[in-house]
Amino acid sequence: MKTVLFIVNHSAQLKAPLKLILLLKENPNYKPLVYLNFSGGWNLWKEIEICRKNDIPFVCDAEGKSELQNGIAKGLNAENPYFVSAKTDSFGIKERVKKLLIQNFSVILGAKFLRKKVNELVLTLKENKVKILILPEDAHGIHPLFAKAASRNGIPTILIPFTKSNHLEILASFPIVKVKGLSWLYCLFRPKWKYNYKVGYYMPFSLSKIITHDIAGLSPIKPFVVTGGRSNLMLVENEDDVQYYQEAGIDSKKIVKTGAIYQDTFHDILSNFKKTQNDLYKKYNITNYKPVLLCTLFPIATKVTDSYGVLSYGTVDKAIDFWLRPLLECNKFQIWVHHHPRTNTNFVKYLEDWNLKVMAEPIESVLPYCDLVVSGISATTRMALSLGKPILCYTEEVLYTDIEKYRGTVTVNKGEEYLSLIEKLKSDFSFFEKLKEEAKVNMERFGPLDGKSYERILKVFDSIVV
Repeated sequence: MKTVLFIVNHSAQLKAPLKLILLLKENPNYKPLVYLNFSGGWNLWKEIEICRKNDIPFVCDAEGKSELQNGIAKGLNAENPYFVSAKTDSFGIKERVKKLLIQNFSVILGAKFLRKKVNELVLTLKENKVKILILPEDAHGIHPLFAKAASRNGIPTILIPFTKSNHLEILASFPIVKVKGLSWLYCLFRPKWKYNYKVGYYMPFSLSKIITHDIAGLSPIKPFVVTGGRSNLMLVENEDDVQYYQEAGIDSKKIVKTGAIYQDTFHDILSNFKKTQNDLYKKYNITNYKPVLLCTLFPIATKVTDSYGVLSYGTVDKAIDFWLRPLLECNKFQIWVHHHPRTNTNFVKYLEDWNLKVMAEPIESVLPYCDLVVSGISATTRMALSLGKPILCYTEEVLYTDIEKYRGTVTVNKGEEYLSLIEKLKSDFSFFEKLKEEAKVNMERFGPLDGKSYERILKVFDSIVV
């Protein structure tokens, strides 16, 4: 059996390939293995439980192993035959502090540190007999280290993007630094590190970190594209993806259009729509058949009373109130809410008494039944486009401007614009009907929905591994 290693830094990066992992688990030729990278800053306990529940073998970095051992000591389930020990101590807490210090005081030592980490990952790949490395992104963080280690082992690296990021998302979420002084001089020779943004040029990181990665040979090919082109191949979902990544500067020879596993789920549901709809409605005790307005909210990993920066309304509960309560007044629709994989249970409890349905199913098992999507999350909107669903997109901090060009979609970036949009939806049902008709033209560009995506992905795997 050929081991396929999936790298996971946070919840969405396990959720996106989970069905592919489960399908590979049933395939006699492949063995999926998940690497949980706790040092990325996210709590991955939920992902450990998902792996345990589904009998998926997993590897943790040093920080994850420490948390796992502490959890077992506190009385959690110690029986875990699917925990695969990795000898590497890549990116434990002490190592992260050391990395921070050496990056600030010596780029040479910093580069040496990163090379050491690559050497450790080389051993991890060998020990687990990995034949294919799957990355959710490949430009920053631990991903280029894994890609380098895989290259040294002669292991092909395949990028299966967990979302579709653009430069605006990086500029809004990374600790960007204005280009001036020595950094301006450095960028004269390495212009890829600067990007013209708002009122000047910016770099994604400090100059010391950039030089460290350049010396170590780990700098991204495209620093302002999360899918930076380090992988041998990139599996994309549709024709729109092909054009999108080519325009971002990714080598077209690396791009393979296979479709996504979620599109196979759509195909299965649509092939037996009435029965699956009845089953879902029965499960959630839904008795009316009004058009479904599905709201996919932003990630909520904090308490609902905590402050939250994605929307400018202070605490999480105020942001939810601002976004959701106007939708409840749209009486011609039934309101469903789907939460992000990183959302905690506090959010679900907060909405228990609202006149809506909080859907616990994976988003791909819910979208086919909706008639209109209200969202601020790029991956969800693209899934909806493949089904020909109309979309109202409200996002402030990160502007997914590429969504605006598609028919049947409306994007707003200010709170008052959002309220006006929902008021129009509430008062003029023909506005929705027009959007619904226009959105159908997107299906061909964002397909295929032929149920053969998994088959095409397997063909790629088979072609690169002897």
